[in-house]
Amino acid sequence: MMRIYDSLKQMLIPELILKASGVLHEDEPKMVKAVHMIFPSMLGGLLKTGATPEVAKAIDDAGRLQVAAHLEDIFGGHGVKDHMNVGERFENAVLGAKTAKFRDMVATHSGLKPANADRFTNWICATIAAYFGNEIFHHNETLEGLMGRLSKEKGDFASHISAGVSSLLGLGAIVGTHHATHKTTPAHPTAKHEPEKKKGGWGWLVWLLVILAVLFLLFYWWRCCDRKKEAAVPAAVEHVVAQPVVESKWHDLTLPNGVRINVLRGSLEDQLVGFLNSDEYKNATEAQLKDRWFHIETIEFKFGSSTELVPGSDKHLKNFEQILKAYPTMKLRLAGYADKVGSDAANMKLSEARANFIRTQMEKAGVKDQITTQGFGEHYAKFPADASEELRSRDRDIALRFVK
Repeated sequence: MMRIYDSLKQMLIPELILKASGVLHEDEPKMVKAVHMIFPSMLGGLLKTGATPEVAKAIDDAGRLQVAAHLEDIFGGHGVKDHMNVGERFENAVLGAKTAKFRDMVATHSGLKPANADRFTNWICATIAAYFGNEIFHHNETLEGLMGRLSKEKGDFASHISAGVSSLLGLGAIVGTHHATHKTTPAHPTAKHEPEKKKGGWGWLVWLLVILAVLFLLFYWWRCCDRKKEAAVPAAVEHVVAQPVVESKWHDLTLPNGVRINVLRGSLEDQLVGFLNSDEYKNATEAQLKDRWFHIETIEFKFGSSTELVPGSDKHLKNFEQILKAYPTMKLRLAGYADKVGSDAANMKLSEARANFIRTQMEKAGVKDQITTQGFGEHYAKFPADASEELRSRDRDIALRFVK
């Protein structure tokens, strides 16, 4: 039976990190550095928190929704069925009031933007919840049994928990116990413990061997550093499978009508075209497509506006126009969202206006009779009204699903 920490590392395949890197517009080494911090820290936090009702519910939801089978959607920024953010719920259940401070530490440690560190932490937490949920639903495990295994295997991850995280989450007993059980006897006993006969003339040979060993280690370390400089994979990749070499995050995507658009690798544009060309889409029924929403998080509106987009959204809007024109028989439902600032009624009206604005822009570009719209207001907004503008802007996005 594979150990829990090793199983989690195998679930987070390089393609998922690459996809998340494209969605968040962050460098892959930063993402990998965040992974190394989040995985062991959350396992330590889970071990300390225990199987509380909140933790059990988040894991149960992850198993019931088969999140393990939808990690590509999650790391593509789409979430899972019913807009349920399993990762965020699991993180809050484990960390409680310390969630925000932990995310700040992830951002500082990895170099990710705070908002991206927030989202990426949620996706990693969804992976952890998915593992436990999958074990319970499909391998007849129990949460109590898994927690027992986690306690026995804490030596696998405890040493990777930083002192700062240990202090924040109160993991001293977990980290400290692990270190205590791994103490080694000093390589060279002190003089007061040496038998009198060791004071003879062979002492110089011992020191010579020590010096030669140190020189060998220094030479080996220097050679390893030299190789790392030449390697295509970033040195930050320690316990995650080596990342594939990516020459450019942007590439040209050829559509069925011969038009080429420039998109980020693993971006929503990439995924939409792949889905439209797949047998899954061709054979899907309306009922199967109803809950398959794609969130267009690269197209965001300015605060309070239904006609002004944040900088950088125009390029992605034009890409979606071209995709729709390349699939003239395809129809979709477009949904608008709002943040929590203002009244429910005003936000509902605003979200509807945003969806209609996108439809109008598409129609101006020549897309006709393919789009219907709806607004969800602030119903699915994640961040409170007093959150930063950077966070609240993420609640003002657009989503789409296909219609048959």
